[in-house]
Amino acid sequence: MDDDLPEPRIRKKRKAQRTAGDVRPFGVLLAAASIGVLMLLNLWTLLSGDELVWKLIAILRLFVEVRVLWGLKERQDQTALTATVAAGMMTVISIYLLYIACFDADVRLESTVQELRNARIFFSLQTLAELGVVLGLNLPASKRYLSVR
Repeated sequence: MDDDLPEPRIRKKRKAQRTAGDVRPFGVLLAAASIGVLMLLNLWTLLSGDELVWKLIAILRLFVEVRVLWGLKERQDQTALTATVAAGMMTVISIYLLYIACFDADVRLESTVQELRNARIFFSLQTLAELGVVLGLNLPASKRYLSVR
């Protein structure tokens, strides 16, 4: 008889249980995507013919951006505050540099049409991406998400 044999154990695969707090809100995704754009802009700077000081700044910014992404992944709310302050400052700088690229007579005389066009594109994208970081990290759902571990 088969009654003597133990019944085989059936292993059920456990699905990772997700809670409502685990779903990344739109704001965090917007901030991460904006940081990705900033990383691409810094890579553009590294590959361009810009002066060494701009390349060093781009390397430094890449390290900061990687650290912010890691902080978002780890849900560190201090990362949001630090990134907001840095992105806010960079937004002001980007707007100023965009203004210079568009309206400064000396810069327009010393630069080629291609250089001016590239500068306008670069600083426009940088401004929008920095604003994306600030907005994304400061939406209420983002703040709740980052404050819970």
